[in-house]
Amino acid sequence: MTYEQIVEIIGGEGDILSESGNEGDQFHTVNYMYNGEGDLGANANFTFQGGKLQNKTQMGFK
Repeated sequence: MTYEQIVEIIGGEGDILSESGNEGDQFHTVNYMYNGEGDLGANANFTFQGGKLQNKTQMGFK
């Protein structure tokens, strides 16, 4: 998946937590966080490398 697909599904843009490399490069890596509703601290993190989703974590959602 791409970041644009995630934005479409979730309905908004995430906050950038970290970024390394240059945009357009194969190893350009960006980590986004979305705050959620549910338990205190509910959130989801998405890591993209080269424009493709590499990892997703979530916690605290109901």
